[in-house]
Order: sequence, then C-alpha cells, then structure tokens
Amino acid sequence: MFADCAATNDTVGPVLAPQLTMMGFSGADNTECGGCVTKCEADATAAADEEVFGCIDGARSMCGGGISGFQPAVGAINECCLGRTDSPWCMETCRILLTNDLTPMFVSTCVSLGR
Repeated sequence: MFADCAATNDTVGPVLAPQLTMMGFSGADNTECGGCVTKCEADATAAADEEVFGCIDGARSMCGGGISGFQPAVGAINECCLGRTDSPWCMETCRILLTNDLTPMFVSTCVSLGR
C-alpha cells in the first residue's frame, strides 16, 4: 500500500522520503520494498495485525498520483487502525508517520492513538 500510494507518488514520495526509509524502503526514490516487507513482518506480531491487514486489503488498488492518490492509504490507516492500540503494526506505522510535520492533519487516527 505504501509503495503504491506513497513511494511511487511523485507528489507524496519526496515529502515522506524519511518516513518511507524508516519503513524499510530503499533505493532511488524509495522504490525498493524488500526492506519494507521485512519490517512489516517484524512489526506485525499480534493477531490484531491480521485484522488490520484484512481491513486494509484493497486500498492500494485505488492509489494514484498526487495528494488524492495518497488518500486511499490515509483512509485505510484512519479506518483500520482506529482504536487499535492492540496492533503493533498500527502503533509503529503511526509512530513513523507522525515524525513528519505534515502527516498529523491527514492521519487523525494516529494522533488519537497517541503516537
């Protein structure tokens, strides 16, 4: 989802470059995702994460360019991580996203999780 909605998005990718790197993306313009799969697997350690991933499934197919192309990822996080302090993946993803000064206005769920 982050590869399709952010890393390959010419508008959002550069703005979230440090966060994408923290998520395990690498290479030119953070387009290599081998590390992100490894990090995601390491972060997803609870049964709650499976529920979150089931909720998120399909969001990436709606991604595109620009801010509107990032909205499916934002919507999925806001919906699927809402109140999910039991999801290590949500908590870590929110921690990373909130290191960017612009993301709190988009990922309100992360702000409410206290991350």
